[in-house]
Amino acid sequence: MDADQPESLASFVARDWKLVRQEVTFASLFVILVTAVFSFLDLYFYELDSLYYLVGLVVWVVNYLLFVRLMERAGLLEDGQTTGIGTYFVLGLATGIPIILAGVFFILPGAYLLMRWLPAYGWAMTTFGGVSNAMHWSWEATSAHQALLSKALIGPVLLFIFAILIWAHYAFVYYVEWDYSFAYELVTSIAANVSDAVSRVWLTATSVTAFGLVSQNGGRSAPDINA
Repeated sequence: MDADQPESLASFVARDWKLVRQEVTFASLFVILVTAVFSFLDLYFYELDSLYYLVGLVVWVVNYLLFVRLMERAGLLEDGQTTGIGTYFVLGLATGIPIILAGVFFILPGAYLLMRWLPAYGWAMTTFGGVSNAMHWSWEATSAHQALLSKALIGPVLLFIFAILIWAHYAFVYYVEWDYSFAYELVTSIAANVSDAVSRVWLTATSVTAFGLVSQNGGRSAPDINA
């Protein structure tokens, strides 16, 4: 493991972007892929939900590959990768559903759950403990780092909120008034999708950095689920 782990917000963010810079080509291609394909769908195939689902699946797989590459760059896979995309998928469902449900009613509960489960993906990838143990371990391991991790999430969460606001303006203002403007649709689609894609990259790096931080301080042993 890379011993140079962050102890302040500045060093945490610096660590995030150091990882991204090390994979700048892959990360840039990811942002371009998400922006180009989703913007094309927004402009010409916005009524075909099946295409959105298909592209969303491809984007999710590429995001997983980015996560693995960042884990390797951070020196967190020196002992090998013990689980794969299946565990990543199930963990994404197990954490994503409550995060989304909490965020729908008020964003802070959703952001809080996201913060507490940030390192779970790294733990699940490097152990055979399973999804529920990964969530439990992450919850316990982040207890002493909540302030730092909460601050580290501000950047990617704000970018995602910006994308949501753009989409909301399109749906509830522009679409309702329907004064068609290709320029508006092009600019807003690109802006929203770039913000969403960069947020994904940043959040992925933050998850890796968070795992490095808490696993260094708290170890990676399996949690006592009866505690």
